[in-house]
Amino acid sequence: MKNIQGYSKLSKEQKIDWLVSNYLNNDLDAKDELISYWHRDLQTQKVLDEFSENTITNYFFPFSVAPNFLINDEWYCLPMAIEESSVVAAMSNAAKFWSTRGGFKTEILGTTKIGQVHFIYKGNESIKSNLKDIVQIIIPILSLLVAILAIYFKVEKLNKQNEKEIKQLKNRIEVLEKRSYIDYKNTKQKNSSFSKPLKKPSR
Repeated sequence: MKNIQGYSKLSKEQKIDWLVSNYLNNDLDAKDELISYWHRDLQTQKVLDEFSENTITNYFFPFSVAPNFLINDEWYCLPMAIEESSVVAAMSNAAKFWSTRGGFKTEILGTTKIGQVHFIYKGNESIKSNLKDIVQIIIPILSLLVAILAIYFKVEKLNKQNEKEIKQLKNRIEVLEKRSYIDYKNTKQKNSSFSKPLKKPSR
């Protein structure tokens, strides 16, 4: 019997038994294989079961990482759940290539969204005109609140930009200091080589 009512009410073991008996020719090896993918920790498996409906087992997927991503002057290692190895390799190569050229830069273009407020009243028609007056009072207040929020987020954005610029300046200063030290060291080595006394030629 392949038609079933109340399948979601069955336990996970009962769901597997029904599947094996109706679609897998009572193959016990198939049942064992389905169960073999369960997580060994019962609490973790319970969480996985609750991700979806009619869960019978887990489906493993390769979990890779792509390192060396320099994004907004910070290093990241990006997780990737994908079975295509060439994609991971391509992302890793791209990250390595751009990391020596300033990395990736992101910018928030805006956080303001257009919204609407609808008032629906299905009560007494006699007080409908009063509701319109109330709405006309509320709308300016809502507009003021939106303006205040917009100013707040703009200030926050400026603060973040300033922090970013300060961090970039510090990084540049560190690079210049390292270069200056290297140049000084090289110059000192050259000068010391010229200042060595010449040996008297032997006869």
